[in-house]
Amino acid sequence: MSKSRFAMSDKGKIATMVIIAGALLVTMLYTIYEWIGLGEVGTYGILSDMTQMIGNLLFTEWGVVVLVLGLVLFAAMLGGVYIAQEDDE
Repeated sequence: MSKSRFAMSDKGKIATMVIIAGALLVTMLYTIYEWIGLGEVGTYGILSDMTQMIGNLLFTEWGVVVLVLGLVLFAAMLGGVYIAQEDDE
């Protein structure tokens, strides 16, 4: 049986589980906090306006460029997966 390149020790597995559980806990608490309506967390008018302007700019004036760039990045990802494959011999 060959050893995996990504084998983790017991401490590494525990640390990974703690990080994932913490991220889920934070997400759940944030959702509950917003659902109850205790406040508007992270809502800043100027940032949402700027985000809307950037989105409008990217998908109206630069829409074709964004689509072509997405296709190039997708092709690069597929090439990386192909290169990273292990040969079965």
